[in-house]
Amino acid sequence: MRKGQDALAVLKSIRNLIAECPNCQEEFPLRRALLFYADAPIPGEVEELRRQRELDLRQQEQDLKKRRKRASVGAEETSVSVQLGFSLETIAPVLKGFGFNPRDCRPLGDPIDYLVFDGLTEGSLPERVCFVEVKTGEARLNAHQRSAEEAVQSGKVRWEAVSWPHK
Repeated sequence: MRKGQDALAVLKSIRNLIAECPNCQEEFPLRRALLFYADAPIPGEVEELRRQRELDLRQQEQDLKKRRKRASVGAEETSVSVQLGFSLETIAPVLKGFGFNPRDCRPLGDPIDYLVFDGLTEGSLPERVCFVEVKTGEARLNAHQRSAEEAVQSGKVRWEAVSWPHK
């Protein structure tokens, strides 16, 4: 054991000997390290550092378990919410308070739920044509839906009739 202690003393006495921290990869002079011989009792400072690291790891493990559980619950809630939203989108025109005659609604699906020919079934001519996106809860428009909304609001909408086959 004496030889091991002598070797550690020699290592600590070399002024320019550099070590690298295994955790943060920062370099430091080896003489600042807590070196000890493996067959000797662990010095109190080292034992305290080991205990603290063990407590930190246990806390991190508990935190990780909590985050995994929250993520799992959150993902399940999101999935249920999305599925409920899809279901409500399909029946929205017949729900009270929808605002349009269900017979005026034509499903588009994606990225916009409905094209509504408002007044079509009542007077045979639509008074207006509306793009309708159904949202539930805290759902927001996605990028494609926002883009479509901006196009409509800025007047970038037009009518085209396409003949087939082209001549």
